[in-house]
Amino acid sequence: MEKDNPENLITIGNFLGSSNFCFGIWGLEVARNSTKRPNLFQRICQIIDAFCVTTIAAQITLLCVLELGKPDAFLQITHNMSAISFVSMAYVKLYMTLIRQKSLIDEILEDIESMFPSTRKQQEKYKVKEFLTSLRRQDMIYHTSQVVHILFFNVFGIVVSVIGYYFVDGVYLLELQLYYWFPFNFTTDSIITFVIYYFMTSVTCIGAVIMLSAVDLLFTGVLALVSLEFNILSDKLRHFDTLVDESLNDLIKIHYKLIELTEKIDKLFTICMLYNFSGSTLVLCFTGFQAITNSSFISFFRFTFFLITSLYQIFLICYQGDKLMRSSMSISEGIAGSNWVNADNQTKKSLQLMILRANKPQTVKAYKMAQVCIPSFTRILSSSYSYFTLLRAVYKPPVVV
Repeated sequence: MEKDNPENLITIGNFLGSSNFCFGIWGLEVARNSTKRPNLFQRICQIIDAFCVTTIAAQITLLCVLELGKPDAFLQITHNMSAISFVSMAYVKLYMTLIRQKSLIDEILEDIESMFPSTRKQQEKYKVKEFLTSLRRQDMIYHTSQVVHILFFNVFGIVVSVIGYYFVDGVYLLELQLYYWFPFNFTTDSIITFVIYYFMTSVTCIGAVIMLSAVDLLFTGVLALVSLEFNILSDKLRHFDTLVDESLNDLIKIHYKLIELTEKIDKLFTICMLYNFSGSTLVLCFTGFQAITNSSFISFFRFTFFLITSLYQIFLICYQGDKLMRSSMSISEGIAGSNWVNADNQTKKSLQLMILRANKPQTVKAYKMAQVCIPSFTRILSSSYSYFTLLRAVYKPPVVV
């Protein structure tokens, strides 16, 4: 019998390729038992990013303390809050997964690998390639939206400034991505200061996007793999009476293993999802408020694309969570479509117990407060809109004399 060429087989690494690419930029890796460490260049990048984040956080804090009560303070602080929520979300999610719970990630990957179809015949039968293609399409849209986010938040202002200088009025439009406190007017007194802070803000934004993308795509990749395993189990249960290599008891054990695996995933991501749901609500609220209220042409485009990117980010997470729920409930459909009528009484009882267990969908929760699913996405939108209308009601534009 001709053996399958391992190079032509799909592995779980293919499902996590996008996540590993983002982690790899920082010298990290989600592969099981990985000992990869950042090289010198990556260490320097991490130090630069940490310095930029710390400096920007200090400057924004000074702005909140020293400018509070001034006419433009409310608009400036809410302008910064969207970026603060986004960056803090990226750091919290990275710390709560790969840094704090690496051993749990190894356990999850080991469990998935033990059940993953290992032959070409199995992968063709259970349509593994179609599953991977669908995931890669979602990852591509995610990457594209984040690249557009980076371009519009950081590069768009420079492009508009250059166009204005050469083709309009011969004046550079110096506008930073965020508001900072300075003891002088940096637009006239220190162009160097403007360049330095523009660079630091860009570095912080790009670093946050990479970290957030790495964790989000790890989440969607792992959930896609587990959803695939539930679909495979459902198909096996549909033909349990004709299986040669596996008995019904083996399928029951796989079902329980998948349930335990989902619980491990929930434990890994539960704090991240809570912070993601809270942070996304704030990001959507503040970006929408700034896109409508801010009079700056550059800020309008920055926050409009920021809003679109944030919407897709939280939608993709909720979509994969919803997909997991539906695939876990497909176990009941697989049993209902099987030849259970001609089975013995003991087999019927076992199948009945599996149906009862499968009727409770497997989910990832935001710290027991909300399930990661499409209905939660709509609730996030509803909450964001409520806070948005509150901000619109509270905000009073400064009177121009």
